Amino acid sequence: MMIYKYRAINQRTLEILINKKIYFSAPVDLNDPLDCSIDIEAEYQKVVEKYNRYISEEYERKAFLLYILNNHYKDKDDNYMKLNVLISDFIKNLGVFSASKNERDALLWSHYGDSHKGVCLGFDETIIPEEDMFMSGGIKYKGAPAYQDIFESLIEELGTFVQPWNSKPNYPDEIGDRFYTKQLHVLMEGNLMIKSSKWEYEEEYRLVKNKHGLFSFNPEALKCIVFGVRTSEIDKETIRNILCLPEYQHVEIKKAIIVPGSFDFAIESA
Repeated sequence: MMIYKYRAINQRTLEILINKKIYFSAPVDLNDPLDCSIDIEAEYQKVVEKYNRYISEEYERKAFLLYILNNHYKDKDDNYMKLNVLISDFIKNLGVFSASKNERDALLWSHYGDSHKGVCLGFDETIIPEEDMFMSGGIKYKGAPAYQDIFESLIEELGTFVQPWNSKPNYPDEIGDRFYTKQLHVLMEGNLMIKSSKWEYEEEYRLVKNKHGLFSFNPEALKCIVFGVRTSEIDKETIRNILCLPEYQHVEIKKAIIVPGSFDFAIESA
């Protein structure tokens, strides 16, 4: 799948091409302060408050299942920590590379492509090395954080096999292992792969690594470079000279053009 990184033409962009390294940002450095920062434990407590165990037998069971979801673990100092808190702390140390599935969006060119004077780097995300790759995929956009729905869904599934109130509460270990793996995935996905619907225009595709920083990419992954409608001839020449390197002979050079009589852009060979 092709993904596109909009960039101003500056030293950092030239270093990406020359050094063949892309930067995975720490979540705290992302331009949206709400990105990857929803308090999982606080969202969990909202669901806990909903199910007062004294209201009904059903609520008592759901309260019990909610308690199991947030298992307590000991840290190196033998202090108890909740699973939700551990996941939130883990997310803070990951690295995020944000791109778009769309190379012709006017707002993206304006916001990230230096007001159409920059470039758009087109990568085949399947060729970018997967070493230390933790998660990848298209961002899901929602009107509100998804965690309350996630916890509701988890206790429904957990309750299908964890039933100490029945005469035969035991279940195979592999069922519990599969559920725990899914639980970790959806709780991390809730912060890493879900954003406010206000950002939907970006059509973001995200790569997440186990740590942040600069990482090498396979030059074969860079498939095209798109010039903006206002990219200067000097900057175009600089980019073309870099693409003369042997490892970039396959890269196609394109340009964005204005579609007459519309508010749209098209992409054609430069």
